[in-house]
Amino acid sequence: KADGTVWSFGHKDYLGFYSSSDVSTPTQIPALSNIIAIGGTNSSGLALDVEGKVWSWGENISGVCGQGDTISLHTLPDTIPGLHDVVYVDGTIQGYISLDGGSSACALKVTGELYTWGNNFNYMLGDGSTIKRLSPVSSTITSKDFSVSMSRGNTFVLNADNSVDVWGEWKHDGSTLSSGTYNVIRQINTTSKVKSISTTRDIRMALIVDGTMEVWGLSDKFDNPDFFQICKGSSPFYTCTYPSKVYVSPTSSTLIDNIKFIESGDEIILDTRSVEY
Repeated sequence: KADGTVWSFGHKDYLGFYSSSDVSTPTQIPALSNIIAIGGTNSSGLALDVEGKVWSWGENISGVCGQGDTISLHTLPDTIPGLHDVVYVDGTIQGYISLDGGSSACALKVTGELYTWGNNFNYMLGDGSTIKRLSPVSSTITSKDFSVSMSRGNTFVLNADNSVDVWGEWKHDGSTLSSGTYNVIRQINTTSKVKSISTTRDIRMALIVDGTMEVWGLSDKFDNPDFFQICKGSSPFYTCTYPSKVYVSPTSSTLIDNIKFIESGDEIILDTRSVEY
């Protein structure tokens, strides 16, 4: 909220405070104050305070709470040791726990340095290994980043020149890489200047400087087979290999424009537009 407090509801184990039952209405997390940004995974939370410190709580699969331990659950928020001067936090689930081993998280410092921890599926932490990290480690694959977003198997970073770099799994990463080493940094395949990025497990999207939007990735083949029909003219519509412009409808030649903010979910895209009358 505007007053720097954080409120939560849902499963009793991941609320950030003690509760004997699930909570259906937003309730303030007492341990958090002066918070300017939040993030997290499906069962853990991250909060960034005004001093640049990062707080974490919840389910600690693959050490995603960043506390340096393998405790299964951190009920109450605590600061992540060693992280300071942070300006952005993000996290993602790496799919089915039995297959991919949990979740990953990252923090971007004011210097542009990227720190990552948790599950290291397909080198996605950018530290040159596939070893899960219980504490934040400096990403050696890149430096001086402007913004960052994590998805399943990939990490995307926005550079100061409005280009987007990616590393990790090559499938659905938006680059021209079709095989080879996951631990190779490459750019997504677009000539557009990107203003911001938002990704979820398999859906990726970019807000372009001119106010349009590009999307790519993979949707559910059975539950949402036409997800990408709004941006491509030929089937299959449940997958889109490269960043593609989004139109107002599948049959229109008019691009969605005047977009100011984007946010993605597993099978949904949200945008906020400025409309002039």
